[in-house]
Amino acid sequence: MSPQARWEYMKTIHERYAQAEGKREKGAILDEFCKTYRCHRKHALRTLNRPAPGPRRAACQTRQSTYSGKRLLSVLEAVWKASGYSCGRRLKVTLLE
Repeated sequence: MSPQARWEYMKTIHERYAQAEGKREKGAILDEFCKTYRCHRKHALRTLNRPAPGPRRAACQTRQSTYSGKRLLSVLEAVWKASGYSCGRRLKVTLLE
């Protein structure tokens, strides 16, 4: 099941679970959700009892490189090698000197 399909299924079941009247009906919905969603019952209860899901968030954006340019990277790599491949904290002190 694709992530988008799981999201749509969860939204549908959430509405059904909120409108269910009795304990037996909610239990049947939970059993179905656990089998389809492949989760344990406690997770299903927490998921279906929280507020209704909103729109799907976009994927996380990747952070752009702080250092751009081949020349700058080559100088930085040369200093890193000269310092004995030190960690970032020590390399920062080395660069200040």
